[in-house]
Amino acid sequence: MNPLTAEDTVVVNGITVTNVAVTLIHLAAGGHDAGKAMDDALRRGNKPNDLREVFERWKGQGVKGPSAVLELLADRVDRRLPRSWFQRLAKDLFAAEAVHLVDEWWSDLERMAEVVIDVQLAMDIARARNLVADPTKSV
Repeated sequence: MNPLTAEDTVVVNGITVTNVAVTLIHLAAGGHDAGKAMDDALRRGNKPNDLREVFERWKGQGVKGPSAVLELLADRVDRRLPRSWFQRLAKDLFAAEAVHLVDEWWSDLERMAEVVIDVQLAMDIARARNLVADPTKSV
């Protein structure tokens, strides 16, 4: 049975072809890397709910791609991204913008250490003054 309907096609340069969602299903069914194609489709602005609607409609129609692309979509949209993904993204972004986090972090750490030292010194001076003012008092 062919579940292809008029809403599953678009016209490109005068040629009727399957839309993005159906093409993803066929890629997955054929054993091709539908993951990269899914990433590209989402980057190009295809709405996850629109894709999901087509995948769900094609499920159980004798085609083996819908379940695979539903899983790919869930991995990219519905599930929480791993921390390492954000770390790689941040690393690439900082490298592209020439941000040197270690240098900035160390300079911040040095400034914080100076403040802590100043506070500690001030507390020691205050204790010494109290001790001089009243030697019988324990500080």
